[in-house]
Amino acid sequence: NVSNSHAKAFYMKHGVKSIMPAFENEPVDNAEVMFCKHCIKFSLGWCTKSGAKHAFKEPFYLVSGDGKRFRLSFDCKECMMKVIAE
Repeated sequence: NVSNSHAKAFYMKHGVKSIMPAFENEPVDNAEVMFCKHCIKFSLGWCTKSGAKHAFKEPFYLVSGDGKRFRLSFDCKECMMKVIAE
């Protein structure tokens, strides 16, 4: 994906047929913006793969300094946490 006309021109010159705008320019609802092997549930001792239980109801959210919320999704089978822009 690209965020400026120079990058778009470069990719077009090199034969790229499908160029998507960068998320920063055209946000997509429920976009998975990050995949992490670091897991908040594991860090807090709530990893269900290790048999732990937690008292908090999912979904969990991260909130940035400017108030943007990001939902967390967990793929415990693959030990992966996904950060999703809402």
